[in-house]
Amino acid sequence: NGTSALAPVIGSIWATAQNANLLAAADGKTIPYLWTSSSFIIYGVTGSCLPLVIATLLKSQRSDRRTLAKLALAPAVFNINEPVLYGLPIILNLVCFIPFVTAPLANVSLSYLVTKLGWVNRVQASVPGIMPPIVGPYLACNYDCRALLLSIVNLVIAVLIWLPFVKASDRMGEKRPRSSFYMPQY
Repeated sequence: NGTSALAPVIGSIWATAQNANLLAAADGKTIPYLWTSSSFIIYGVTGSCLPLVIATLLKSQRSDRRTLAKLALAPAVFNINEPVLYGLPIILNLVCFIPFVTAPLANVSLSYLVTKLGWVNRVQASVPGIMPPIVGPYLACNYDCRALLLSIVNLVIAVLIWLPFVKASDRMGEKRPRSSFYMPQY
């Protein structure tokens, strides 16, 4: 929960930009800030967990992981990641570290570039963090259908990044007991 820990510090920076954009949009002026807290068109906030759930449902051969992915799908749609983060587990899992960092970076980079080029409206509305990721950017960018399309493209990119790591995690899991809570016998 690094974002929550840093919220008091970065919240004032993001809120200033967000409020300036909201006021400019209300007055019909040019949107001043390219990037605000609602600009992140990524999935599942931390580590792109919704694409991980989708990749697990598509490629995992392990029944325990597929069951967890089925249970975590509804919460992941609303950016609630704890079932995946701690249930899979993602935290302190070296196989998942690369896609956990790379997928959001790819999504943010593409979103920033597309917004900078003017292909998608800048954020003009504040959207709650639990808003589903395809709907959230659409609303935040003032009903811009291009934001919806960008959101879908980001989802596909993140799923593609996660797929090989889901398969690798399955192969590594075959060498260990099926339980995530394995305790060695002494």
